[in-house]
Amino acid sequence: MKFKIDFDIEPLHPKINHADVLFFVGSCFAENIAAKLYENKFNVHLNPNGIIFNPISIFNMIDMLCDDKRAEEGDCIQSDEMWYSFQHHSVVRASTKEELMLSLGQIHLDAKAALMQAKHLVITMGSAWVYEHIITKKIVANCHKVPQNQFTKRLLSTEEIISAFEQMFKKLKVFNPEIHIVLTVSPVKYLRDGVVENNLSKSTLLLAANTLKEKYHLNYFPAFEIVNDELRDYRFYDSDLAHPSAIAIDYVLDRFVETCMSSESILLMKQLDEIIKAYKHRPFNEETLPHKNFKKRYLQKAKQLNIDYPYLDLRDEILYFSV
Repeated sequence: MKFKIDFDIEPLHPKINHADVLFFVGSCFAENIAAKLYENKFNVHLNPNGIIFNPISIFNMIDMLCDDKRAEEGDCIQSDEMWYSFQHHSVVRASTKEELMLSLGQIHLDAKAALMQAKHLVITMGSAWVYEHIITKKIVANCHKVPQNQFTKRLLSTEEIISAFEQMFKKLKVFNPEIHIVLTVSPVKYLRDGVVENNLSKSTLLLAANTLKEKYHLNYFPAFEIVNDELRDYRFYDSDLAHPSAIAIDYVLDRFVETCMSSESILLMKQLDEIIKAYKHRPFNEETLPHKNFKKRYLQKAKQLNIDYPYLDLRDEILYFSV
């Protein structure tokens, strides 16, 4: 008797390798997966503007990097005695407008350099609901607790999403011709919008993603479908019943690895897992001879791995095992 749906996932082409630069943007689910990959020593650059939920703000951010267009002072607002940008998450803030603009400039430079080097761009769309600032007529990435009467809330159409992507895609392929795009839809439920409204939103994103996948031969990774159809149980959600649990995130990561990673990287992850676990191990007494021998053994393994794969960042592990 079967108790869950199993389905095949179309393999990523080209596959992801540890030597590749990865650029993740989008919802908090993108952060969850990127954090797991970073822990496994992938070269990951994540959400320079902070978490962004709607696709228009995601595409606009990439647009600005390709055009080398800096953040505008008109997007800066003061709220609760701090300065924020409507195009950035609230983690990006400063005590003065001048400090914020300096910070936004550095974020732009770092993100532009990373995007130029990236081989894979993973875009996780979270919600098709957007907030349009009434005065500027711009869709914002975050409202920063500004009164809701200053915004118009509306549902994007699939046509709007496709058009915004196409504008961004043309610029991106000139800016970095070698980059490959992976589209995903976040399985996080945005219940504050309402259950019906959340489903309308996800349906819009799924339709847009499918159209773009077919038209531009993009990769699509079914994170939304894995959680909602393979796992399909509130056991795999946190207590808020909206965010996937740690177990669900690990499961999605396993599916991502088996379908998107090169065979070399899958083998390398197994070697790294042993070293990472040894690095995290903390004995009651670090001065015992067995523990010192333990560290010597793993120091040799970490150094050899760094020789074999010089692009891996094992500095923390090597330093710990050396002491």
